[in-house]
Amino acid sequence: MNRLENLADLRQRWYAAYFAADLVFLQATELPDFTYLSDQGIETTDRRYSHIAERVANGVWFASAAYRQELSVSYRDHSECCYVTGTARIVAAPGVEHTRCFSELWLSNKQNWQILSLHASVLPSG
Repeated sequence: MNRLENLADLRQRWYAAYFAADLVFLQATELPDFTYLSDQGIETTDRRYSHIAERVANGVWFASAAYRQELSVSYRDHSECCYVTGTARIVAAPGVEHTRCFSELWLSNKQNWQILSLHASVLPSG
C-alpha cells in the first residue's frame, strides 16, 4: 500500500473506533492536541475522551449498527501533512441519519499518520 492508501485505511478504522468508543485506538491515532469542531462547538482531546466515556456509561452512545458512509472524499497530500475533505452520511440508527461535510488534517512522521483536527458540519436536509 502507498502512503495515501494507508491513510485511507487508517481513516476507516479511526471512524469505526469512534463509533465503537474504542478510546485506546482513538488516543493512538489522535495527536495530543487534537481538536474537533462541530455544530456543537470545539472539543479538545481531554474533553472528547471523557465525553465519550460518559455517554457510553450512560447508555447513550451509538448503537452497534451505527456507521458512516463516505459520499465524496478528496486528499491533498503535502508530504508531512494531508488535508482530507468530503461529505459523509452518518446513520446513527435505522431512520436516524444526516449528511455531514468534513475536513481533516492528518500529519505524517514518515512511519505513520495521526490526526490533528476534524471539522464537521451537518448539511441542511432538503
